[in-house]
Amino acid sequence: MKNLNWKEHGLDLLADLVGSFIFAISLQSFNAPNQIAPGGVSGLAVVLEYLTGLSIGTWSLLINIPLLATGWWILGRHFTIRTMITVVIMSAITDFAGLFLPVYTGDALLASIFGGVLMGTGLGLIFMRGSTTGGTDIVSRLLLKWFPHMQMGRVLLMIDVVTILFSAAVFQQIETALYGTVSAFLAGKVIDTLLYGMETGKLVYIISPQSIPISLQLMDELGRGCTLVKAEGGYKRQDIQMLLIAVHRQQYYRLKRIVHDFDPNAFIIVTDSTEVLGEGFKPITKDV
Repeated sequence: MKNLNWKEHGLDLLADLVGSFIFAISLQSFNAPNQIAPGGVSGLAVVLEYLTGLSIGTWSLLINIPLLATGWWILGRHFTIRTMITVVIMSAITDFAGLFLPVYTGDALLASIFGGVLMGTGLGLIFMRGSTTGGTDIVSRLLLKWFPHMQMGRVLLMIDVVTILFSAAVFQQIETALYGTVSAFLAGKVIDTLLYGMETGKLVYIISPQSIPISLQLMDELGRGCTLVKAEGGYKRQDIQMLLIAVHRQQYYRLKRIVHDFDPNAFIIVTDSTEVLGEGFKPITKDV
């Protein structure tokens, strides 16, 4: 078990390093040189670098410090420490890569497209390992703690819109906002494609003779509750146990790997969940 933990930590670190480097390429080679701020903390860092001369990585770290401090008390120690490691790695690699990466200053639309795709790829790799890059993710989770009726997608959209409009005002070009929107949109699409999930979550049905050991591993590794549902096979008329579990989008990749390790022939049904309420997700509250 200890060897497995070290292996998992190693994969987490590798995903942070590779994902951060790809993310750095998107910012340093495409977005920042063309004054494109793709929303979120990274977009805000691009604008602040232009205003102050302080590097993008430094600004990303400075912006995240108060957010991480708040998250430590409200969102929990484990989430904050894991996010802090990713933020530090990403900030350092972003600044280091900026010293030698080539810069593209041609067609701004091409820059926004390649910047968005690369950004989504880098973030997707990090999300696959269950980590986050802080910034808007922390802000959105904090806002949902205080305003639980808000939808996660709308919260993230509002944050991105504010950042993109701010960049247009600073750079004094409406095209900046348009290209930033294109880059942010493509990044989101690439992340969804890599993770095969939406922001709200996935509802997964698993049918396998190994449903009990699979459920134990899912609860241990993902920290998600599972429900075993008694069912009957339509063809053989045999009693079976169907496993039901709801997960965040960044956890689906790991769930699929766990199921495959126990039973490569398992039958999995995945559906989008527009809203997931309960422990580990949004709290159940009375609508007002």
